[in-house]
Amino acid sequence: MYGLSVALCSFILLTASIQDWKKREVDDLCWIALCILGSAMLFIYDGNVLALIGNVILTALLFSEQLSGWLAVPPAIAASSCLILTFDPHYMMIPIMFFSFFGMYCSGILKGGADAKALISISMAFPFFPECTIIGPVFPAGYVFCPSFCTLMMSLVLTLISAVPLALRNMMNGNGLSISRTMDLDEAERSFVWPVEDAKDGLKVRIRPDDDSGVYGRLRNAGFKDVRVTWKIPFIIPVTASFIMTMSVGSPLFLLI
Repeated sequence: MYGLSVALCSFILLTASIQDWKKREVDDLCWIALCILGSAMLFIYDGNVLALIGNVILTALLFSEQLSGWLAVPPAIAASSCLILTFDPHYMMIPIMFFSFFGMYCSGILKGGADAKALISISMAFPFFPECTIIGPVFPAGYVFCPSFCTLMMSLVLTLISAVPLALRNMMNGNGLSISRTMDLDEAERSFVWPVEDAKDGLKVRIRPDDDSGVYGRLRNAGFKDVRVTWKIPFIIPVTASFIMTMSVGSPLFLLI
């Protein structure tokens, strides 16, 4: 049953990957389906009522626009209490990973909301590894290195690997070992990129990658015709690949322990 859940949720992630590649946006329905399907299959597999209640509350908290600000505190406490009262370290990690990924998004470590929602959904639906993985979890580290954490780590590794060719090409073109490149303003506005330059007092200044569409207008008004940009990586693709690898083969992190 748990293997079937992995297969079905892998299909949802593959669907989300296609959307991310085409539009750099993913419909929330993908993550709602992943949360609901994964949590339901988990309950059928394990039968833990408190874990199911906790996951239902967290799903409402994640996707209900009404539960924001101080209104989010009571359901967050209620969900965390349900999961902690299972007295199962696997389930107790769910609220920890939920708020860790949410914090990463708020701080800008995770750039896209879809990236955070994908990892949060995985943390709720898959608190432990299947029994059939080639590389089995090593405990007690296996409680912290849960599937969602291992998926994130593997995703970052795959993302870094994919950035190597771009960095090497920039170095060969005399632009240094960087993953950013210079692009025409009009082309940049049409492309899936983040500007890393802005105009201030008539000069170009470096900025953090930003979705502020006003950057292009300010650069154009200042007389500039190009801008240095960095690509918007469709992070759901490495997340999907990492999830499938982690839940079928196991996490290479356990080989280091």
